[in-house]
Amino acid sequence: MTFVEGTEEDEARIRDNPNGDNMLILYKDGSYANAANIDGKQPPAKFIRKEPNNIMSKVIGRYAGTSRMAELAFSNGKGELSDGNTAFHEVLHLFGLSDRYSMENRKYLSAHTGYSGDIMAMPAGYRGRYTMNKTHWDSWGDYVTKNGLKSGDIINVVVDKDPITQNLRQP
Repeated sequence: MTFVEGTEEDEARIRDNPNGDNMLILYKDGSYANAANIDGKQPPAKFIRKEPNNIMSKVIGRYAGTSRMAELAFSNGKGELSDGNTAFHEVLHLFGLSDRYSMENRKYLSAHTGYSGDIMAMPAGYRGRYTMNKTHWDSWGDYVTKNGLKSGDIINVVVDKDPITQNLRQP
């Protein structure tokens, strides 16, 4: 994957394209990493439950859905970008993978069941060695294969499957 600085022509192309585009934006200030929408087609917000596989579990937050623009901020105010895990995590949102962690009062609570140690199960700023849960690869591969996607096609859906039911997972 190659990252290049966007030009004014890139900005105009993305702004004027009704289908949007894949983007990774690096900010010099702030202390967050976020996947945001650029074309108005972001899936609707969903509830986040303390135990994601239990529909009766306590609601502890909302998730705004997967989209095609990831924003990365400097993490420590010293001009150092968020670590590579954060960048990789945010880029995976562009490929349709959703967060696999719960937060309460803006603090990390836990990884979803079955996703401990997964790159999508940790919010920005948590360093460590993470794996890629096989469910992510299987879900993404199934979506690409079944929909006949070609290189460069836009994925604007959540492609994760529920590890128990194998149904497409809602964030």
